[in-house]
Amino acid sequence: MEKAIAIIQARMGSTRLPGKVLMPLGDRPVLRWVLDRMVRAKAFDAVVVATSWNPGDDGLADACRQWGFACFRGSEDDVLGRFLAAAEAHDADLVVRVNADNPLVDPHYAGALVADVRAGGAEYASYRRGDGTPVMLTALSFFVEAVTRACLRRADRVITDRFEREHVTLGIYKRPETFRVRWLDVPPACSDLRLRFTLDTPADLELLRDVFAALGPRALDVRAEDVVRLVQGRTEWLQVMERLNAENPKSR
Repeated sequence: MEKAIAIIQARMGSTRLPGKVLMPLGDRPVLRWVLDRMVRAKAFDAVVVATSWNPGDDGLADACRQWGFACFRGSEDDVLGRFLAAAEAHDADLVVRVNADNPLVDPHYAGALVADVRAGGAEYASYRRGDGTPVMLTALSFFVEAVTRACLRRADRVITDRFEREHVTLGIYKRPETFRVRWLDVPPACSDLRLRFTLDTPADLELLRDVFAALGPRALDVRAEDVVRLVQGRTEWLQVMERLNAENPKSR
């Protein structure tokens, strides 16, 4: 069977909220939520954090060691190259890319994506919202991407644009004529355009702390649909999310 690993992209140098991935959220740091939730997918031979050699990321690497998780370090700006090198280092056939600022990433849908790629033969696969927008271009944050190592190798050879390399998969799914791309639809409940569960700003952190407080012990295993139901019952949260999405649109 193909070896699959989850690679969590993490750094400390966020412009709007420096150090956000190690900030406390409920009873653990943001990154630890991502790690612990991805382990629950049971679809991976390893869960790896990929960060840079920038000295500012030393604390992040130290935290991974303390928690018992592998940490791969590579280029700060060439994140495509970093992901490929991490996949090579772990001899992975299939890589699931996860962002460290998405503490409610859903392990169920990560596992489903791995199974779909293994069954369907896509080189790259991810989820799209009901309006057709890829989830990477939204702040929905429950869903992940999967890409084969062979695809990463080809992308590394043909993609030269610095912006595309920084965003790892952008140059892949933009070129369905070159790469075998497959889209899965998110569940209807997750197509609400107002939803926002990523961590980019101090206001996001404040909102997520309220959500995690309301989830309580369920936060480690809660499914995406259940989080959505919780939030849709709180009009004030939806209003904050709508405002934050308007103020902080995705740029790629």
